[in-house]
Amino acid sequence: MKKITNAPKLCSHPLAPLRYFIVLLSATLLTFTACKKDIRPDNIAGNKDVGQDIAQKNSNTVTLVVKLGESIQAAVNAVPDGASIRISPGTYYESVTVNKPGITLTGDGNVVLQNPGTASKGIIVLDGGDGFTLKHISIRNFAERAVDMTYVDGFLLSHITVTNNGEFGLFAEYCKNGTIEHCEGTGHSETGTFVGQSTNVNIVQNKMYGNVIGLEVENSSTIVMEKNQSFDNTVGIMCLLVPGRTVTQSANIVLAKNQVRDNNRINFSAPPEQESVLPSGLGILILGTDHTVIRDNHVTGNKFAGIATLSSLIMAQLAGIPEAYFAGINPNPDHLRVIGNQVKNNGYAPPANLPLPGADLLWDGSGTGNCWSKNLYIVSFPS
Repeated sequence: MKKITNAPKLCSHPLAPLRYFIVLLSATLLTFTACKKDIRPDNIAGNKDVGQDIAQKNSNTVTLVVKLGESIQAAVNAVPDGASIRISPGTYYESVTVNKPGITLTGDGNVVLQNPGTASKGIIVLDGGDGFTLKHISIRNFAERAVDMTYVDGFLLSHITVTNNGEFGLFAEYCKNGTIEHCEGTGHSETGTFVGQSTNVNIVQNKMYGNVIGLEVENSSTIVMEKNQSFDNTVGIMCLLVPGRTVTQSANIVLAKNQVRDNNRINFSAPPEQESVLPSGLGILILGTDHTVIRDNHVTGNKFAGIATLSSLIMAQLAGIPEAYFAGINPNPDHLRVIGNQVKNNGYAPPANLPLPGADLLWDGSGTGNCWSKNLYIVSFPS
């Protein structure tokens, strides 16, 4: 998650005030029910693959080829809107900014974009860079983010490998109509792939490992996360709604056919980052998002919980943020559907300092209209 701006600093003992969850569990334990209709939630269809539309539109004759020793940034500056740039194999020591529409950057073979020294971001796509495409490139060792996109309408990130880029690998905020596919990310102290305050984004067939969070969707709607692999992170997949953002709702998120396993890495994010309070051992974590569908996923080997659905107010408890700060959002997950998942061998070593047990399926009792059906699991809480 991004930092919660203007929020109080972390308290010295962030796990002290936990009475909220004890009261919430006792009040709502008996409302744990099955779905009204035992059917798959296919009423929420997958997003249109707008990324592939962009690729087709930008598949014209190559305008410019960048050779090893030349500058990618110089090529972006030189070409007209809608141009395609092909990058020859090799390692390029620079940061690249795109602020014109329809630009396509495609690696030709083994292309690496390497931090030239103290650069914070690898590829920056600004407002005005609509219809951006990036394919077949590795980005390494930037201080904050590998790819940073803001206010981009229409994008495709495909076959990108991001390694050890500070906080984030692939980062998209205030974006819409995009696809992130066949990408790989490792070594990030916040998130391998982050989508925040965005709409209509497909996140498909990516592999994220060795991060604090593998894949994260924050305060976003109409998102499909399908056929991804997330393993050896602190948290495999997280979808959440938090306060302090321009966008105050998050709904219509589909998590389907993902492989989420063994996310037990020790949290290596440091205070005051909000991620630093996340406990290790979570497969899929849902915090406060509405109309979230979790179906046909395989979740195993996560020591705290396989699929955990909780109120966003847990962040208030863990990070020492007053609950009043959450007044601008509905923090509880409503109309959740957890259907047809294989969730086994999770919850075998939960954190000792939380009032929630380890389980394959874990719910804190918050929200309304939620249901669980046709899941294969061993332990749930409530039972």
